[in-house]
Amino acid sequence: NLPSTLTEIGAGAFSHQETLTGIEIPDSVTEIGENVFYGCIGLSNIRFSGEAPIIREEAFSNVTATAYYPSNNSTWTEDVRQNYGGNITWVPYDPSGVQLYETTLKLPNSTTTIESESFAGLTQGVNIDVPDSVTSIADDAFEGSAVVIIGAAGGYVEEFCEEHEIPFSAR
Repeated sequence: NLPSTLTEIGAGAFSHQETLTGIEIPDSVTEIGENVFYGCIGLSNIRFSGEAPIIREEAFSNVTATAYYPSNNSTWTEDVRQNYGGNITWVPYDPSGVQLYETTLKLPNSTTTIESESFAGLTQGVNIDVPDSVTSIADDAFEGSAVVIIGAAGGYVEEFCEEHEIPFSAR
């Protein structure tokens, strides 16, 4: 693990470290230089904490990896989540420990009620982003489903998830 006091990873710092398979970038890092992971052919897992750092061109040159970023941090925009010279798959995660799925279904902001068995039996893991406008959810709306509910922290949806033991991630 990198030290939590590290603020910058300089150009070429891990270049050609072929045995490197995973790395955690602490939230103290604000910049990742050019070609930092160039030729790290074994690197397959990158986990970021906190805000998105400045990532320089070709930082991940010749790397194929999955990069995990905190889902509750708005600095991780689509503009930030690029390949940087490699083949990077960006996957959000909940820093509180709930692992998000790759697919998210976003309900319309006009939704106020989730009816009985609306998502019951959904076995393929999916995130369901429930808007703040929802004020009523049937007790069996998600029965037997492999879902993570995304919603506002401290709101009705989070309370419902706690009562029904459904994984919840705050947006």
